[in-house]
Amino acid sequence: WSKNAKEQAAYDCVLLDAPCSSERHLMEKAASLAEWSANRVKVNAKRQESLLLAALDTVRIGGRILYSTCALATLENDGVV
Repeated sequence: WSKNAKEQAAYDCVLLDAPCSSERHLMEKAASLAEWSANRVKVNAKRQESLLLAALDTVRIGGRILYSTCALATLENDGVV
């Protein structure tokens, strides 16, 4: 994320549909289980945190951020927020 002075505090509302580690697919596809690792969850949580901090930079004081993820892991949900 590179800070753009024009976008700081520029928006009333920011929608953040954060990428996740897709654990829900583990129940459906064996190939997904082969790709999954605990480290993947940690990496995605860090990515989500960076995106959320960027959203905080761009939303005006009194504005709203809608944070959404399909993750099942607490680390990627409540752990980020």
